[in-house]
Amino acid sequence: MSDKKTILIVEDDKPLRELLKVRLERQHFDVQCAANGQAALEICKNIHPNVILLDVNLPDILGVDVLEAIKSSPKDYGTPKVIVLTGIAYSIDDPKERWAREYDVADFLAKPFDYEELLKKIETALK
Repeated sequence: MSDKKTILIVEDDKPLRELLKVRLERQHFDVQCAANGQAALEICKNIHPNVILLDVNLPDILGVDVLEAIKSSPKDYGTPKVIVLTGIAYSIDDPKERWAREYDVADFLAKPFDYEELLKKIETALK
């Protein structure tokens, strides 16, 4: 049995999604991608990823709603660590971001972001 970690990228920006996929595969992750929330939920049911990189603003449903569905049904979706990708700088410690603590978000990463910073956040989430 392989101990290769699986990452699900949920991002509607196709160039960013594809770039992340290629770069993370070079780091020996098994990478799956979804362009919207519904696709993410279907993929998550099938593969139970270790980490999800989740965009907040998706074309069909909000990333927060995807997160709520995943966290409320671990039997269906597994127990992935979630790193939220957003165009706005958030902090886990910000009182306004109660939902992040409620749904056990591993971290936030504001776009545009440094790839090395993303790798560090993924490594931390996998510990």
